[in-house]
Amino acid sequence: LRTGPSGTALAVIGSASAKTAGQVSWAEGRLRCAAFTLQPGGRTADALPALKTFLGNLGGDEDLILIRPTPEITAGAEEATAASLASLGREALHALGDKICGILLSGGDTAAAFFDGSGASSLAPLDEIQPLIMGGRILDGEFAGLPAVTKGGLIGEEDGIFRAVRWLKKERN
Repeated sequence: LRTGPSGTALAVIGSASAKTAGQVSWAEGRLRCAAFTLQPGGRTADALPALKTFLGNLGGDEDLILIRPTPEITAGAEEATAASLASLGREALHALGDKICGILLSGGDTAAAFFDGSGASSLAPLDEIQPLIMGGRILDGEFAGLPAVTKGGLIGEEDGIFRAVRWLKKERN
């Protein structure tokens, strides 16, 4: 299923839930995806050079770029992992610029860290893509105007992430 040349969606997946893993897998089977994985206990400073290399090696025809942790998040490191993922997401947005049509944030801690780190305090809701998966636009901060989807780790049907990516790619037009 091709979704057209309307840009690449960036997904910063902080949730390590089995539900979210299934949604990622479902989307990866239907979209052109590239994934960057943050290693357990990975710190932003250590991961940045690898992220920059990963971004530099992209083909440019991806539907979805994923930034996610390994499934085995270290107990007690959830907040630090969310902060690292959010930082890597902001770095990817800066590096890829207008190639990105929007961002999907999954996991409440990750979304909060992303918004906090980018100075965003408001998100305008536009569409409920699935129950409790909200598509909208960031209203302020460094990414003001960027389409965004937020999704809790235990939220959504099997195709939830796929539908969110489709929404982000369509919404840009």
